[in-house]
Amino acid sequence: MPPSTFCIPTINKIGRGCLVDVVNLMNDYGYQQVLIVTDPFLMKNGLVEKVTRAFLHNKIKSHLFTDAKLLSSLEIVKQSIDCYQHEQIDCIVSIAEEAAYDYAKAMIYLQSHHAIFISDNIKNHRL
Repeated sequence: MPPSTFCIPTINKIGRGCLVDVVNLMNDYGYQQVLIVTDPFLMKNGLVEKVTRAFLHNKIKSHLFTDAKLLSSLEIVKQSIDCYQHEQIDCIVSIAEEAAYDYAKAMIYLQSHHAIFISDNIKNHRL
């Protein structure tokens, strides 16, 4: 495969008050269905619940993908895309560190390019 470049536009919000900014931004765009991509730890510690409550209060329906793990696999990416397609998602919000953010980017890229998965064995692929 020849080298290629792609850009995924993202909006990153960090810090105190960022949840209000995110909700306002989603309302401005008219988003009503959001997929929250996170990891099991943040699901358990209450942060995701706080975000889903804020979305619900603003009539934004949340769907959760909580299987983001540091060791990625093509199977998990496939599952996340299935969730994205099944729920007719308007927007993806990642709550976590690298893993959830990377899964969210992969979902956006592969969904926008109507990905076809040819092989689950990508470890032997040379870059």
